Amino acid sequence: MFIDILGGKTAELSLSRTTTSIRLVVRDEGCGMPEDVVNSIRGGVPRVGVGIAGMRERVRQFEGTLEITSSHAGTSLIIEVPLGGLTTTPLQQATEQLET
Repeated sequence: MFIDILGGKTAELSLSRTTTSIRLVVRDEGCGMPEDVVNSIRGGVPRVGVGIAGMRERVRQFEGTLEITSSHAGTSLIIEVPLGGLTTTPLQQATEQLET
């Protein structure tokens, strides 16, 4: 699916499923994010807003992965979440985090 965004650019959304996971890919053709912001996101401490941190936390609760890449040609966000249920509940995960 392609969506028109400001400036005549487009964003692409893709949702797919395999026998073991669900994968969401969002790509845009914007100007990208500054490299220091992308590096802070990869380091787990986003410098901007709470949106990405919230997404990362939700994906982590479902034992998935979140990958963000960005360049002058646009930004890609890829989320992959395994199927088949969680090995621990979000409450158990939060409790374990507090104990460490």
